[in-house]
Amino acid sequence: MSGAGEIQARYDAFAREFLRPLLTGGVVVAGRPLSPGMLDCFALSRPADPEVDAAIYDALHAAGSDIAPVRVIPWPDRGLAAVAMACHDLVAITDPMLDRWLARKSRPEMLAWVDWLLAEAGPPRTRGAALARHAIVARTLEVRREDVVVRNWAYTYRFFGRPVPPRVVAMPKLRMVRQDRSTQHIAELWDALDADLAVAPRLRTLLSRSPITELLRTDRLPDLRFGTAMLAVLSDDLVRGGVARALVSQGSRVAAPLGRALRELSGASPPPRMLYYALALVFEVHVIAALEARAGEPLLFGHPADADSRLFAAILPAMLGAPDDLGALLDFDPDDLARLRMSAPELDRAAGDDASRYAVELIDQAMPPRLDHERDEYQKVGT
Repeated sequence: MSGAGEIQARYDAFAREFLRPLLTGGVVVAGRPLSPGMLDCFALSRPADPEVDAAIYDALHAAGSDIAPVRVIPWPDRGLAAVAMACHDLVAITDPMLDRWLARKSRPEMLAWVDWLLAEAGPPRTRGAALARHAIVARTLEVRREDVVVRNWAYTYRFFGRPVPPRVVAMPKLRMVRQDRSTQHIAELWDALDADLAVAPRLRTLLSRSPITELLRTDRLPDLRFGTAMLAVLSDDLVRGGVARALVSQGSRVAAPLGRALRELSGASPPPRMLYYALALVFEVHVIAALEARAGEPLLFGHPADADSRLFAAILPAMLGAPDDLGALLDFDPDDLARLRMSAPELDRAAGDDASRYAVELIDQAMPPRLDHERDEYQKVGT
């Protein structure tokens, strides 16, 4: 098989055995590592099987639409291909077959390929790109490996992340076959490798290439940061609203990471419009939580336990008293606005004077976009 033909065959296997089951459900197979030299081909290729191609596109579109409406998903796309290849290789490094003495040296090389792929990916430039990356990265973070230990009267066999051959479990009564199954989350496997291979920094870089996933996985990365790529994605009003809804569904644990990220952003003296997008996200999380709460229920963010959570709590009451140039965020039905104003005093008391003053200072520094044509490149091509 020629070099080009071999790469296409590798792509077909990658699409069929890794991407499709990752996105639609099923057994994900991470094959041989995907090298940087394959990226140019993968960025332009479509699966030879049209059914596989359609299934991947439909799954990407459906997953993206869970966050925000999107017309076009970039498939194929160089940045998306680089992110997907990096996800594949990060799963592949957990293969226990690489623990063998002669195979161990391959893991550092695989991680170097991951570094290169993520550098090539760059930040997402469109709404579709951001949503498609989230679909792949978020599902990669949920991969689990099933390990099976098979014992019979004479031997013990271990199949970690591999199917059990039928011959091994044949004649179970006669051979006294017993199977013990266990499941390991991919995060556990990465954590076990981190001390020797520094996997954690690669995971942070991977999440930075998928800002929506980074925002929604503060459980994995509690030290959330409002970086440039993330704020560009949050400049898309529809994406920001979808992210806010998803954050509310995670409950009060998102308050501290978001408050801490807001505090760190303000300390970096960001451009006023960038600060606005971060504040808008926090405000919208409050709005959704308050309007979805049932009568008599305690406020979701009404009992902050630390300084970062108190800053988070202070944003809603401070924003309700914001100057007129932030008025677009306060364009509510009168009944909804009344409900928000009823929530504000409780949050203000819970936040305390220091956090309340800090929130007002942040809002005074922020500046909303005046006209659509003034927004950045991401917003202009955000559909």
